[in-house]
Order: sequence, then C-alpha cells, then structure tokens
Amino acid sequence: MAGALHRAPAFAEEIEHMQSASAQALPLPKRSYSLSPDVYVCEFRTSYILLDCNMDRYFRFSGQQYDWFAEICGSRECSGLSAAAVRFTRRLLDMKLITYHQPERPDLNRPIRPNPQTSLYDLPPCGEPPVRWRPMTAFLVAFAVAAHVRRTSHLKQTLASARKWAAVAPSHCSKDCILDLTRRFHSFTPYVFTSHEACFFRSLVLLKYLSLMGISANWEFGVRPLPFSAHCWIEHDGMVLNDHLGHVSEYRKIMSV
Repeated sequence: MAGALHRAPAFAEEIEHMQSASAQALPLPKRSYSLSPDVYVCEFRTSYILLDCNMDRYFRFSGQQYDWFAEICGSRECSGLSAAAVRFTRRLLDMKLITYHQPERPDLNRPIRPNPQTSLYDLPPCGEPPVRWRPMTAFLVAFAVAAHVRRTSHLKQTLASARKWAAVAPSHCSKDCILDLTRRFHSFTPYVFTSHEACFFRSLVLLKYLSLMGISANWEFGVRPLPFSAHCWIEHDGMVLNDHLGHVSEYRKIMSV
C-alpha cells in the first residue's frame, strides 16, 4: 500500500452510472447505516473522502454525490431518503462501503483523535545523540519487520499488525526519554532510507521501533481534497514525531491506528 496513499481517487467510473440510473429501486429496509468495517470517512465543506482499506482505495463524493451521502448520514431510516439518494445508497451497499447499521459497528460520523499540538521537528535541536546499541538494534529489527510486512501484506493486514504494535503496554518512559529515543531513530534513518521513501513506510518503521522500546504511539492518516493528497505520520501524546506540525496541519485526519 506504500504508494496507494498518494494515488488520486479513481472513483468516477465507479459512480458515473449512479447518476444516470433511472430504474425504480425497490424500497430499502427501514434501517440506518454504518460504515463497513475498515472503511473511514472525512467530511470537507463540499466533499466527502472515503478510505476503503479492504480495497486500498480512496473515493471522493462531491456535487450531487455529496448531497446524497449527507442525506444518508443524516437519516435514521431510509424511508426519508430521496429517490436519487436511495439509488446511491444501493450502490454504496453493493460496493461494501456502507452496511446496515449494527450497534457494534461505527456509524457514518466516526470520531477521530484531536489534532496534534506540537512536533518534535519544531523543538530546538539537541545535537547528535551518542550511539547506543539497544536503540540501534531495535531500529534494525523494526526496519526488517516493517519491510517484510510491507512486502507481504495487504493494507488491511498491515494495519492489523500496526494495531498490535501500538497496543504495547505503555512503559514508564518520561517525555524526555521518548524524545531522545525518537531522535536516535532519526539519526539512523539516513543510512537506510532514501530521500524517496514514502511517509507510509517511514511511519511503519517508527511505530514498530517505538513498540520495541516499550512506547505506545499513534499512526495518523490524513487527507486533503483539492488537489487530492494523502499523508500519514506518528504521534505520541499530541506531538508529531516524524514531521513538522505545519505540514500535517494541511491534512484532516481520516483514520487513527
């Protein structure tokens, strides 16, 4: 999935016949809807962007599609939907982007974590940290594990692995200790990463590295609509650990791991 986060949303051909469909749809059951498992949504002023982790694809709904999806989000049962929104709903059900509501599944307005407040990159530099064997070993192991996961796993499987890493029991590391360990991580990266390594892989390695050091962190995914772009980064306690705050602030969060 390393490159898929930066792929423009290829949804026009999927949606085109929704607008032209004129056949009378059968009535839908009187139920509200949930996002399908591993589907995430982010609302902007004139569009919705959906991430389908099962298909490793983004979709953008704008114009009439935005209005129809807003109807679906605001409806408690489909009897209140317009005929066009009913047809759109059926298409989304067929594409497995939404499903009939079940209490254990997230609704169409899934909460996300708050925006970060600061960044490690924006703190004053502390000089080159001295080499220590344990962080270096953890970095090499994390790189090898992340490379294997990226090479052999689909996005959904990669996220499942990342959730296990992020769920590591929190250590008693102080904030200064966490910052020091992260700075050590960044001191190793010039030797193994190229300048073209995507944010996805760098973040995956950092998440695994921190888990090996006993630190639970969050993997955040964000999008912006025009021009479409997607990005991801690692946070701990409201601090971005591998990007500038100004850069990640250009994106609205769509998924947190």
